[in-house]
Amino acid sequence: MSAATPSPLSQQLLTVADGQEVVLALRELSGAVNLHEAERAGIEDDALRLCAELRTFASAMHSPASEVSLYRTLAIVWLELRVEWQRHNLVADYDTAQTGSTEIAVLVRASAATYLLQRIELLLDAEQLERLVQTALGIIENLHSDVSRVCAPIAA
Repeated sequence: MSAATPSPLSQQLLTVADGQEVVLALRELSGAVNLHEAERAGIEDDALRLCAELRTFASAMHSPASEVSLYRTLAIVWLELRVEWQRHNLVADYDTAQTGSTEIAVLVRASAATYLLQRIELLLDAEQLERLVQTALGIIENLHSDVSRVCAPIAA
């Protein structure tokens, strides 16, 4: 980072991206269930990778002048986490409905995504969270337009 005063959002993201704190929380979560060590390590590695990504873009876009780009990048990560959480929950719900149970790793991954989402959402004030949501909605609208444009020749 340069000597410029970092934006509040970049400072908040650096707090969210405290890998040591995240791993300790995930170990507590995964330690409460019977989970293979390889699965536990994979979940921790994924979380550490996300923390590293958050630190990278929070450091790169730390100035107040970069705030729009920082919100857009954070919105993409936030959407990825929301989709990941949704995927794990859908798998767990379907598996439970079909077999009466589900893989514990799926539930721990859903819980890890929830935890990471909460770290982001709880650190932001209401105005910041609203801005994040509005940015995410803009990204979704752009994706919708892109998919519609790609699918139009197929439907024709």
